[in-house]
Amino acid sequence: MTISASGAAKTLNHASELPLEAQLGQKLMLDFRYYCETGESKACRQGMTTLPKPLAEIIAKHHIGGVILFAENVPDTAQIVKLTNDLQTAAQQARNPQPLFISIDQEGGRVARINRAEATSFTGNMSIGATYHKHGTHYASEVASVIGKELNSLGINVNFAPTVDVNNNADNPVINVRSFSENPLEVAKMGAAQVEAFEAQNVISALKHFPGHGDTSVDSHTGLPLVKHDLKRIENVELAPFKYIIDKHAPGMIMTAHIQYPALDNSTFVNKRGEVMVKPATLSRKIMHDLLRESSTTKA
Repeated sequence: MTISASGAAKTLNHASELPLEAQLGQKLMLDFRYYCETGESKACRQGMTTLPKPLAEIIAKHHIGGVILFAENVPDTAQIVKLTNDLQTAAQQARNPQPLFISIDQEGGRVARINRAEATSFTGNMSIGATYHKHGTHYASEVASVIGKELNSLGINVNFAPTVDVNNNADNPVINVRSFSENPLEVAKMGAAQVEAFEAQNVISALKHFPGHGDTSVDSHTGLPLVKHDLKRIENVELAPFKYIIDKHAPGMIMTAHIQYPALDNSTFVNKRGEVMVKPATLSRKIMHDLLRESSTTKA
């Protein structure tokens, strides 16, 4: 995950004045999906719905910068508010206290961590995209506004949305209906509307999945997709929504993808099995720094 917007950059500038240990902790966003007391013999599958003292102490001791919540953590609105308050309280016990990023994947549609009984249920991006030619970005904006308002009221300040992958592979097992459209410009406009709507509700948005997960037939959670398109095609399709949105209304964050893009970086490394592999985007300075942070391809 890469922090890239001016609002978030101010926090980073302040954090750069912290001791090195605290700066390192600020780079971490921890998953507390499950928690069981030590000594249990079986794999832990008990959702963490309240903050145990040992985890609160870890947040404070190591100056942890953020946490990500999953469905197991957020079964009830009153419980969510207490949990997020306790998480922020723990962060304030650090020697050099900083506000905590409390994040979630609440895209709407197929990916929504807070259950339908506790948060407003919405259709997914593909059906929102189907309204574009008649209603423009209206429904994209309205959905994001409601989601953002609800997250803010619960103490959640980062939403890993919108998905701005272009839907151009019918065999894609992980994006498909999470994409607004197969048209890059429509994806860009609806994504920009959602960024603006989320952040109007004081919720940081995170474009995903850079540099583009739409044209893959492999889920990057379980495998390593390879995108073989040439540079011109990538600039015109996969990268286009990211550039448009960064230029129009820069998001607070950008989520990167575990995907190989040899046209963007064909350098290799040797994995733990001794195999030579093309670097995935997440390990590539050319993609993460030179392209995303420095190149006019993705920013003005």
